[in-house]
Amino acid sequence: MIDNKVVTALLGDPVEHSVSPTLYGTFAEAIGIDDYQHLKVRVQSDVDGDLEKAIEGLRAFGLVGCNITLPFKQDTLELVDELDETVDKIGAVNTIQNEDHRLVGYNTDGVGALKSIEERSRKITSNDKVVILGAGGAARAVSSEVYERTTDLVLVNRTLERAERLVNDLESWGGNGAEPLELDDENLRAELVNADFVLNCTSVGMHPDTDATVVPPRVLDHVDEQRGGLDNMIFWDAIFNPLQTMFLEEAEKRNATTIDGLGMMIYQGTEAFELWTGETVPEEAIVEARDRMEEELLS
Repeated sequence: MIDNKVVTALLGDPVEHSVSPTLYGTFAEAIGIDDYQHLKVRVQSDVDGDLEKAIEGLRAFGLVGCNITLPFKQDTLELVDELDETVDKIGAVNTIQNEDHRLVGYNTDGVGALKSIEERSRKITSNDKVVILGAGGAARAVSSEVYERTTDLVLVNRTLERAERLVNDLESWGGNGAEPLELDDENLRAELVNADFVLNCTSVGMHPDTDATVVPPRVLDHVDEQRGGLDNMIFWDAIFNPLQTMFLEEAEKRNATTIDGLGMMIYQGTEAFELWTGETVPEEAIVEARDRMEEELLS
C-alpha cells in the first residue's frame, strides 16, 4: 500500500508492449478497489544488480506484489524470501506477493496456459503428441502442466543443453518422460508431422519483432503436404502482443486451429490478482478485461 493506494507492478525487459494495467484495472474496478495502480517497470537486463534493487523496492515502497516477465523468471528464484510449491516444481517465478514485507514467489503461468488452451480448443489427453518450442521460464511452466497429461512430449530449443536440463527436471518428478531436441528445420519437420499440439513458449515474434517466427513457413509447407492439411493441429502462442503472431498466422493459413497468448495472460493474471488482494475476480470481469485488452491491442 502507498498512501492507502493499492499498487502492483510488472518487472521485465521489455515491458512497453504489455496491456497488464488494463487487465488489473478492470479487475480492481469490478471488486470495488477505487485507488489502484499497476506500474510497468523496465529493469534493464544488461545491468547487473538492477533486478535485485527493483524487487527490494517492493518492500521499500509498499507494493502489494508484482509480476515478473522476460527475461527474469528464473533469475528471481534467488531474490525472494520464500518459494511457493508451484515454483519448486517449475523453477521459475512469474508472481511475487509482498506479505508484510516478506516476499513470496509463485508461478501462475502453467495454470493460465492450460486454461487458455482448453477454453479455445480441447483438453490435452494421454494420446496427444505435444511439441513445446523453447526451454525458458514460460516453457518450464507450460511443460510442467503438459507433462502430467500426455505420454508424448517433445521439447525443442535453440540450445539443446537447455532443453536437456528441462527434461531432466521434468523426469525427476517421475511420470512419462520427454524428449529434448535442438531447434532446426529437420527436427521441426520430423516432429510436427505427427503433432497434435504445437506450443510456442519463446519470445520470437513478440512486438516489435513481429515479422519473425520460430517455425519457418517452409517447415509448415512440408508438414502440410505430408499430413494433407493441418486441420487437426492446434497451434498456441504464449505471445499476446501482437495477438496474431506470424507463427499463428502461417498456421491459420493452412487451416490449423490457433490460440493467441491473451488467454494465458488473463488467467495467470487472475491468479496473481487474487493472491495480491485476497478477492475473487468475477467471471464477468474476466470477459470485460479480454474485450478491453483486445481493443487496445488492435487499435
